[in-house]
Amino acid sequence: MAMMVIGLDDGAEYILPWSFGEDQEKDTAAAMALSLFRGQVVHVSIQPEQDWSVPPSGSLSLHEHEHDMVVEALHRANWSQTEAAKLLGITKRQMFCKVNTHKINAPPGHRWIKAR
Repeated sequence: MAMMVIGLDDGAEYILPWSFGEDQEKDTAAAMALSLFRGQVVHVSIQPEQDWSVPPSGSLSLHEHEHDMVVEALHRANWSQTEAAKLLGITKRQMFCKVNTHKINAPPGHRWIKAR
């Protein structure tokens, strides 16, 4: 499996699996990352298949990356699932499912904003 390397304007780099359509979940997570960092991406490259089986020390799993991206999008959208879904390029239903899957709750003092 190849890896997508996303470089941001602050110097951070994210390395995510990219399967060219063979694993839709992994490809969707990488596409969500691109959507989340819109306007901050300096470069994107697909690295050839290598031995990526041993993750670097302290790296996050795909599940943790997705959780962090969903929370960041919700934060940017003032906890509106509809607006966060737009930021990530997914449907409202997909966002609702991701919030439930990751057991994400609105922080104290915030409520989920209902879609209109």
